[in-house]
Amino acid sequence: MRLLWELFQNARIDQGQAAADNATVRSSAAERRIKELEAEVDTLNLAVMAMWELFGKANGLFLKDLERKMHEIDVRDGTADGRMTKSDLDCYNCGRRVAQGRRTCIYCGVTLVKPLGSGTDMSRSD
Repeated sequence: MRLLWELFQNARIDQGQAAADNATVRSSAAERRIKELEAEVDTLNLAVMAMWELFGKANGLFLKDLERKMHEIDVRDGTADGRMTKSDLDCYNCGRRVAQGRRTCIYCGVTLVKPLGSGTDMSRSD
C-alpha cells in the first residue's frame, strides 16, 4: 500500500513540476513580448514627435495646440482618461446600435460613414 501512495505522490510532484516549468516558459515568452512592445512604443513615440515637429513648424503650431487637440479627442468618448475608447455606433437610418468597425448596419444594411474629424456618426444609403 505504501508503494502505491509513493507512486501517487511522485506522479503529483511530477505534474506540479511540469506545470511550474510550463509557467516559466510562458512567463519568459511574455517578458520577451513586453520588451518587443516597449521597443515598438519607443519607435512610435519617436515617429510621432518627428511628425509633430515637422508639421508644427510648417504650420506655425505650438505644443499647446497639440495638447488642446489631444484633450479634444480624448473627451469625445465622454471620459477624459488619456485614451480613445471605442464605442458602438448608432445607425442613422434605423437608430439601432452597431459595433464600431462595421461598415454596414447589420439590421437595415445602410452603409455607415464617419467623416474624418467628425465626432458624430453618419450613415448613407448606396
